[in-house]
Amino acid sequence: MILVINAGSSSIKFALYRLNNFPDLILKGQISKIGLPTVSFTFTNLQNSKKGNYPIKDKDYATSISTLFSWLKSNIDFEQIEAIGHRVVHGLDHKAISFITIDLLKELKQIIPY
Repeated sequence: MILVINAGSSSIKFALYRLNNFPDLILKGQISKIGLPTVSFTFTNLQNSKKGNYPIKDKDYATSISTLFSWLKSNIDFEQIEAIGHRVVHGLDHKAISFITIDLLKELKQIIPY
């Protein structure tokens, strides 16, 4: 399985894919309105058509990430995850899929002000 995370400034979106001949989306969701009084966590499990919507009491980003990973750990088998992807919005010269290396992290840290 592949877990994909898209962490934005006020939301965290995620998707889980099973690898067959092509990736099959099996789970998706998001935590939205981070930093506002109405933070919510929603998900759709495409395997069993289950949907959920949970309010989150703590409003900060760190708590939202922690909530997401706690929920994922209790709802999926992490040992089956073969890769985790993350979308980088402003990567300047980095415009293609890349493996995360020490050098890549150093370069991305240098362009944080952009």
